Amino acid sequence: MKWAARGSAHGGRSEEMRHGNFCKQCGTENAPEVRYCQGCGAWLDPRPPLLDSLDLRWLAGVGRRDVNVAPLFTAEPAPGPAARARVVPLPDGSWYCPDCGRKNAPRALFCGGCGREL
Repeated sequence: MKWAARGSAHGGRSEEMRHGNFCKQCGTENAPEVRYCQGCGAWLDPRPPLLDSLDLRWLAGVGRRDVNVAPLFTAEPAPGPAARARVVPLPDGSWYCPDCGRKNAPRALFCGGCGREL
């Protein structure tokens, strides 16, 4: 499945090519919304932020005393292999990740949502 188009006639990259999601580790072409490479499981760099500046004064509590601005959750370590649910491919070869619920392409060796190995 191809997600990118060839360069434009002007010698530059087309809009689709700029939005291609290629893995820097293995070169696999991934769907635009995928966060982990479906070929090797490497983290794919997120797209640039939509904010034009890093002015965070609009955040509640920033700059005030006795206010703690912390992440909403703390990541927990991944469970060991014995605690993980088994992946059952669908008849067409695609599969749903038991960890995050994302449907993955038949060719995917890793989940595009959480990076779990097939």
